[in-house]
Amino acid sequence: METETSAIEQGIRAVAVGKKGSKNCPEEVAAQILEDLQQGKIDSVQKGAFFGALAIKGVESSEQRIADAVSLTDAEAFLDCVASDTPVEMRPLCQKLLGGKELSLSEAQQVGEFFFSDQPGDTARSLMATILRVRYANAEEYAGIYFAMRESFAKPFQESVPSGGSVALLSEPFDGVERSYLLTPLIAAWLGKSGYRVLNAVGESSGPKYGVTLMDLAEALDGSFLEGNVEFTGDHSVYGWYVDQAKLSPAVHRWVGIRKKLLKRPGLATLERFVNPVGADLFINSTFHPPFAEKSIEIAQQLGFRAIIVLCKGTEGTLGCALKRRATVYCAARDVDGEWQRMHFALSAGDFGIDIPDEPELEGVDVSKNASLIETYFKEGASGNAHFDGRAEYTLKVMAKALSWIDEQRAG
Repeated sequence: METETSAIEQGIRAVAVGKKGSKNCPEEVAAQILEDLQQGKIDSVQKGAFFGALAIKGVESSEQRIADAVSLTDAEAFLDCVASDTPVEMRPLCQKLLGGKELSLSEAQQVGEFFFSDQPGDTARSLMATILRVRYANAEEYAGIYFAMRESFAKPFQESVPSGGSVALLSEPFDGVERSYLLTPLIAAWLGKSGYRVLNAVGESSGPKYGVTLMDLAEALDGSFLEGNVEFTGDHSVYGWYVDQAKLSPAVHRWVGIRKKLLKRPGLATLERFVNPVGADLFINSTFHPPFAEKSIEIAQQLGFRAIIVLCKGTEGTLGCALKRRATVYCAARDVDGEWQRMHFALSAGDFGIDIPDEPELEGVDVSKNASLIETYFKEGASGNAHFDGRAEYTLKVMAKALSWIDEQRAG
């Protein structure tokens, strides 16, 4: 039996989509939200999400009554009405974001410190996080929040890393897969054979999708979970190391609960994929839309990575390619003179002479089956599943082409 959607949830789903997808909140929904607000029935996080998105979207006639009731156009009065527990030092930054202005690097870091603190003010937290998501945070804002995130790492993850080979960070979306098998451990194993120490960032899904995650798969593979930086050596499973967000930073992990109430992915869903306690040099992630590939590169550059690979239009946003679709890969690397070089390419499975079998429609992913496919492919070079094997071969060849270009830039 489906749970009835509350008025505030309907409102968030309408106004908090993004720059291009947000819709006006129907007048009857806005009226119910106002009534619930006056009766103290609305969760503090969802208050911030709704009004932050409404402020950035712009108020239309169907929403005017609720906007007037909370003085939305007067940021100071609005905070008194809706988010009175906002810390004094954060009020000017809330007001700046409500006014549609961008934050400086230092201001973004201050916001990040507030995000990961134990101060009161979850309405203000969700309001600012929603504004940054709906209008798209810039690379400098992401960097400032990330620097605060880094300061929240547990003490064992702020220790020095043992010397060794180059380090690669692999980053899957945390909400998992529902219709295709994950390939990431095979990429990690391949990078290990190429001389890299590999860290896989994993964590609990905050939604709105709850598929099989890389953390689920790592546990099924009996993967090596990092307890602190001093462990980060070559002594790990063949699929690299894994770092669980809950261990890395309880303050960041607290946002899992907050984000479930936000209903929409905030910018933190992007930032959690850049967590880099071990000083990784190479960053590999994925996105579906090309503009976000460029944004990923900009953020990674701001955060100090020296080589970047972003797979665009892969399978369900994972690091695996889709056999029926051309993969577009964006690469960036610092050359021997310290200058950034960029390149992108698009290739299909057929370009590598890979047969394209019919793609099965999976009705849910079995994590044990996924682990078995990974282990068999790693040991024997084939799993017995033609579609999985084709995707694995295609993905590894695409990654090899990208890494070869990066190595050329570094060699000069």
